[in-house]
Amino acid sequence: MTSDPILSDFASPAPLPRRAALRRLGAGSLGAGLLLHTLAQRGSAQSAVASAATEAAARRAINAINQALSTGDMSVLNLSFAPSYVNYTPVHSFTTGQAFAGDLAGLSDALTRLRAVMPNAKLLVDDVVASGDTAAVRVELRGDVDTSLVTLPEGVAPRLIIGGIAMARFENGLVVESWQFDDAASQFVFSRLTAPPTPVPAETPIPPPAAATPGEVRDVSNFAAIQLQGVGQMQIVQGEQEYLTIDAEEKVLKRITSEVRAGTLVIEPARDFRTDQPIVYYVGVKTLGNLSVSGSGAASADVLTADEILLEARGTSSITITSLTATALQATLAGNSKISLAGTVERQEVTLQGTSVYDAGNLASTDATVTASDTAQAVVHANATLTATASGVAKIVYSGDAAVTPNTSGVASITQAG
Repeated sequence: MTSDPILSDFASPAPLPRRAALRRLGAGSLGAGLLLHTLAQRGSAQSAVASAATEAAARRAINAINQALSTGDMSVLNLSFAPSYVNYTPVHSFTTGQAFAGDLAGLSDALTRLRAVMPNAKLLVDDVVASGDTAAVRVELRGDVDTSLVTLPEGVAPRLIIGGIAMARFENGLVVESWQFDDAASQFVFSRLTAPPTPVPAETPIPPPAAATPGEVRDVSNFAAIQLQGVGQMQIVQGEQEYLTIDAEEKVLKRITSEVRAGTLVIEPARDFRTDQPIVYYVGVKTLGNLSVSGSGAASADVLTADEILLEARGTSSITITSLTATALQATLAGNSKISLAGTVERQEVTLQGTSVYDAGNLASTDATVTASDTAQAVVHANATLTATASGVAKIVYSGDAAVTPNTSGVASITQAG
């Protein structure tokens, strides 16, 4: 059994449509793929903007869980989970067998216990597919088990990589209910995890999270811009240290180049390799003025502060920043890319084309200029002025009290939210 609400043994009360869908995932990875594919098809028939907002909310929820695991501050969950949140999948501690309540308090208790036995636990997102108010999230839980608290099955290393799928429904950007399913391998491992013969005393202090992230450390410094090419997930932390740690298979690490060129950290995996393990880049920055992601890469940051910042997303890449504070923001999107932002900026200038999506309804700005073409879609918030230009079949949705200067051509639209 697992103490993590995203990755737990499956058992729940009265039948529900979403739970029934998850149960069908018992066929294995093929079933998981079919569910994600079905949601993707459903999403194409509904509002792409609504689905993009749901996907962003799902990623924020995962970020909130990771922040809670990292810091021990469970209050951050209130930013992504509704007060009435219900988890229909019972969660048990794999050290004591304790069943946690299926509400927000139970989620906090489960994460607190997980943090104790797996100090560097972290959820990594493999895939998110959203349709309307519902999202399916495929994740991996990674971390090192404290073997003084948990007895592992013979042949199982302390470092665990555990896959699972969660389905969640959202209201106003918050998770209101969820259902989970572990893959077969995870269930096998969890069923054999036991506590040591001597129970852990209640007064035993919770170990602090591990300071280091897993992977290979690269020597980098003196950069204020990042360029990620190809594949991989990047997690950016702004602080006093500059660093790059890459978590990947050993054979893959040799095929990933990283260097600082004229103040830009450039990360570029080779094109001709295969891997069964996601590539994760942990990057520490002091300041960040430019973030460019291309190919199928994904970059995310929980908190980011800058004077001026340029964001570029191309191909099928994505950029997610949970809390951005900046004076000026410039964003450029092309292909099937996505940028999801929340926070506050004084002014933003956005250009998007192709089938890209700019989800910034939760990014408060004073002034905004948005230019969308092809089938691109943007959601923005402005309080003073908004200059919006849409062509082709592009769509711009805005909120706030800004004076709007609209310009449309073709069958494009510019509409107020609500």
